[in-house]
Amino acid sequence: MSNNNIYDRYCNDFQNPALGAYIIAKFVESYIRNATNNSFPSIFHIFSMMPIIINSNFRKYIKRKNVLDSLIKEINENDKLFGTYQTNILRYKEYTMTCLLFCIRLNLISINDEGDIQITVQKLPNHKNKLIINAERLGMLFSNGDLFRFLNFLGVSL
Repeated sequence: MSNNNIYDRYCNDFQNPALGAYIIAKFVESYIRNATNNSFPSIFHIFSMMPIIINSNFRKYIKRKNVLDSLIKEINENDKLFGTYQTNILRYKEYTMTCLLFCIRLNLISINDEGDIQITVQKLPNHKNKLIINAERLGMLFSNGDLFRFLNFLGVSL
């Protein structure tokens, strides 16, 4: 295998980039379906969402009814979480990029010249996997602009 491009270099070094690709695709599908202003997610959304889904310390707070307030409250009150969100974005950046490339290679999503991510399949199957359900919940949440409120409140910069 050639190591000339980023896809070849990273996609075989991480376990299960296909699951991460599907998580991204379900997030994008949910975001687009729930956006009230016909907007699309960007790579910024993907890098912000993946650490919340992948890291079990964050993930358990997604299931609460008011996801955003629950995450903010827990991050600020929990010593394990406080100050770690930015670190986790950086920690998972290669895995996130790998999954994003895998998702594009599988033709589940596309990215246009403006950086908008669009779903390229008609409808993805529903699953009961908690990671996928959480991706759908975050897609719905972030489609209404709550990502920027969340990041601003935590003082995160990408």
